Formats: sequence, structure tokens, C-alpha cells
Amino acid sequence: MDEDDDFDIGSEPRCEVCGTVMRTVDGGYRCGGCGWEIDIPWIERPAAGDDLPGIWGG
Repeated sequence: MDEDDDFDIGSEPRCEVCGTVMRTVDGGYRCGGCGWEIDIPWIERPAAGDDLPGIWGG
């Protein structure tokens, strides 16, 4: 049986403590089994988000 890789759509990390598939929460992931958490830092886009300049400046 082939194992899923990290690039599969809907892929969630597994808990490093107990191996349970983690759930998405605000700011990261949380294990439903033992409560271990992974924090994901917020990343700001440069400029004004959707108002990024195009290749030709427009």
C-alpha cells in the first residue's frame, strides 16, 4: 500500500507524540488525541495583497 505524501490535497500532519492525524485550528494544528500543538506563523504578503504589481507594472 502506498503512503500519502505531504503534497496530497487535504494532507494534515501527524502528531509527533502519538501519531494521530492533527486537526486545523486558528494559528496551526492540534492533536485530538493528546492535545499537542504546532504553531504556524502568520505570513504577510508584500504590498497590498491583491494589488500586487503585474509583470508589466500594471
